[in-house]
Parts: sequence; structure tokens; C-alpha cells
Amino acid sequence: MFSIVTCAYLIWAIYGFLKNDWFIVFANIPGVIFSLVVLYQMRLYKKRVNL
Repeated sequence: MFSIVTCAYLIWAIYGFLKNDWFIVFANIPGVIFSLVVLYQMRLYKKRVNL
């Protein structure tokens, strides 16, 4: 689920870059960053639980 959200934020950020619309870019970059952090933590803690 979070991978889909991350892709959506990333696609919107790329769209903002292509359109030179910095409001779209700056609105979506934090979403990309936070979604990547959540994905990283999910992967990190999933590995710990399986040990």
C-alpha cells in the first residue's frame, strides 16, 4: 500500500517538475520522503521480527 502511495507522490512531483509548477513539487516532496521512510521502517522491522 505504501509503495503505491510513494509512487503517486513521486509521479505528482515529477509532473510538477515538468510543468515548472513548484507548488505541486513542494507539496509532494515531503510525501515522497515520509513514504520512503515508512517503507524503509517496514522493511527494517519486518526483518527483525522474522529473526
